[in-house]
Amino acid sequence: MANKGWGGKRAGSGRPKGTTDKRIKLVREFFVDLLHDRKQQILDDLDSLEPKDRLIILEKFAKYVLPQKMEMETNGEPVQFVLQLPEKHEMPEVE
Repeated sequence: MANKGWGGKRAGSGRPKGTTDKRIKLVREFFVDLLHDRKQQILDDLDSLEPKDRLIILEKFAKYVLPQKMEMETNGEPVQFVLQLPEKHEMPEVE
């Protein structure tokens, strides 16, 4: 069957690689706003938890914020990493 001129890959068609879908962008913005508006409540809830439970929650949050552990070849030389964390209870603004 012949192609009628629609569908398929065409040079320059579609969303550029690496850009986010509009719906995903809206959901992310909504979620960030939700967290930002309830920041103090979230901090109070964390403070009310037992230390063990607080660490479990923070560990789950960390995998979305901190970089993943990666294997590196060091040729036997020591490697020093420096991790700078934001000030306590500081939440960066999102565009």
